[in-house]
Amino acid sequence: MKLKVTTDINSLFFFKKYFINSTIKQGRKLYSENMIHDMLGLLKKFSKKEPLAILFKAFLNLLPLIVLIPIKVGSSTYNVPVSVGLYKKRLTAVRFIIKSIKAPKSNLNVYALAEVVYGASQGEGDAIEKKKMLYEQGIDNAPYMRFLSRR
Repeated sequence: MKLKVTTDINSLFFFKKYFINSTIKQGRKLYSENMIHDMLGLLKKFSKKEPLAILFKAFLNLLPLIVLIPIKVGSSTYNVPVSVGLYKKRLTAVRFIIKSIKAPKSNLNVYALAEVVYGASQGEGDAIEKKKMLYEQGIDNAPYMRFLSRR
């Protein structure tokens, strides 16, 4: 199966831009851009495929259908699953990747980033597990959907 990257070039551009902005440390955007480009080079070494195609496939595998929104009812707060638009899906997919890197945020490195992205493109790894946990929590909290009208 051939993956066409040009089908959703706006999503890829947004993903790369947001990905760079979310990995910025101490206001050094150039460092973050270089890290993303080094990650793309490592993805090229991991597999002989196009690195942007790997990045895009990982991105598509991580797009969630739902997110949990906290709604306060009385003195309790319930996480209610709701379907979201494309913008929120993209943000959540990038957060899955950033949060699933095993190194602390201060030691965000290229190798861990490339490993997580490559695993997500294959449909495995910590980022995919985070998406599955989100779905499991959504199923568990489905009875609380009646509280959406109180929002």
